[in-house]
Amino acid sequence: MPAVEQICPWSDFEQAALHFCERELCGWITQPANTWSNLAYMLVGAWLIRLAIREGHRSLAAIGVIEVLIGIGSFFFHMSSTHLGEVVDVGAMYMLSCYALVTNLDRYRSRVGRPLSARFNIGLYLSLVLSSITAISLLKGEVGVWLFAAQAVVAGHLETRMYRKLGPEKSYRAVLQLLGTFGVAWAFWWADILGLMCDPDNHWFQGHAVWHVVNSLVFYFLYRFYSEVRR
Repeated sequence: MPAVEQICPWSDFEQAALHFCERELCGWITQPANTWSNLAYMLVGAWLIRLAIREGHRSLAAIGVIEVLIGIGSFFFHMSSTHLGEVVDVGAMYMLSCYALVTNLDRYRSRVGRPLSARFNIGLYLSLVLSSITAISLLKGEVGVWLFAAQAVVAGHLETRMYRKLGPEKSYRAVLQLLGTFGVAWAFWWADILGLMCDPDNHWFQGHAVWHVVNSLVFYFLYRFYSEVRR
């Protein structure tokens, strides 16, 4: 009898350009370890929303909302291993990088006596997010990751410029904790990509899954820093 071709749930979708160590399965969840580890983003994000409200920083609850959305986007990406999932995942990441960029630009302009209006900030934020999502929808591969990195660098440059020209507003301890935690998480990202920590058939533990869990804590330190400079 001729072999029966296996039909996978996501086979009719355009496949993702970016792949990780975990071998993709033929099922509704193609990368179990890399999928379920995104629950860390959702749980920490939900906690941050509650924390922001409890501490009287309701506007900073946006950081928790963004983290939850990143968790959902990354969950869908690793669940489906599709280009659509890739766009949703990286698109949610742009919500974070553009948030930091616009927030730091607003803080910088306010400190030099030329504050931006709330309407301008919202318009700039939406324009950056939507244009970035459009770019990753049309351009494939690692372009989306590098665009996110570029936005994060601009946000960091604005923070550095404020520190050098205007002096620190508050302690930068939370920023150092953020960078240290992200550095650990990023090491696991590269260990997975380079095959240094790689067992393709282990669907319980993956370097990229560890990246999700450790990186979920970065949002707390971002919240903590912004809550301090706004006091």
